[in-house]
Amino acid sequence: LGPLALLSQSGLSSRQVRLVEQASQSGQSMLHMISGLLDYGEMQDGRFKMSHDPFRISVLAEAVRNALAKQGGEELRVTVRSGAPNLVEGDIDRLRQIFVHLGEYVLESRAPASVSLDFDYENNNLIGEIALDQDGADISWKLDLLMGLNEIEPDQVSADALRPMISSGLISAANGTLTLKDDATGRRVIRVSIPAKPVEF
Repeated sequence: LGPLALLSQSGLSSRQVRLVEQASQSGQSMLHMISGLLDYGEMQDGRFKMSHDPFRISVLAEAVRNALAKQGGEELRVTVRSGAPNLVEGDIDRLRQIFVHLGEYVLESRAPASVSLDFDYENNNLIGEIALDQDGADISWKLDLLMGLNEIEPDQVSADALRPMISSGLISAANGTLTLKDDATGRRVIRVSIPAKPVEF
């Protein structure tokens, strides 16, 4: 990534700039995956700890939006529903990892314009809902895999399940839950709920 950053400052043609940007995005994606795998290893060893620092839900939403946009998800809609507290307590870096990995997993099989991510807050829990239109290729198997990860031994996980496996481990480490439901319009919704106390001024 360092040499790519230097190369991008060397007066490249527009085509070369695009190639360097693509290589850099691949490197960033790999870096996030390695970071997640290291976290997962610490979870398996019982050494993993979540931090509990104040953060703005809007900042989390923006960080997730930016990360997914770099992976081709520019059209994915990310919002924070009204009524959510300004500040909550939690590990914003790990929460970002959860939603970026889940978002990337979904975007492998769905066009960004057919996916939305809404953040909300209910009963001292940060809620993130990834809703998917039913049009397009059937991804039931991917959702079934996502929901069945707790029944699979870590050494039996395929490459397809790396992102959701990391997300699932982080959700468990945060004492959260992961569920799958259908909304009133028939969209499939992946719902993540993570305890997050509001921060009082």
